[in-house]
Amino acid sequence: MSWQNLLKIGQLKEHPPSAEEIQQLLAAAQPNLADARVREVSAETRFAVRRVTSYSTTVGASRRKSLQHVTATVAQG
Repeated sequence: MSWQNLLKIGQLKEHPPSAEEIQQLLAAAQPNLADARVREVSAETRFAVRRVTSYSTTVGASRRKSLQHVTATVAQG
C-alpha cells in the first residue's frame, strides 16, 4: 500500500519533518545493529534487536517523508 493510500484511509497523518528527530532515530539504530551481530547472544535476542532497529529506521524514513503513523500518535497522546 502506498503512502498516499495510508494517508487517505487515516492510517498515517502528516508530520512536519525535523532533521534532529530523524538523526536521533537513525543514530539509535547504530548500536542495535552492532549488538545484533554478537554471536554470543541467542538468536532470539539478535532477532529482537533487529526488529527494534528496523522499527526505528522505518519511523525515521516515514518522518523524512513528513508522515506519522496514527496509532503511534494516539498511544503517545
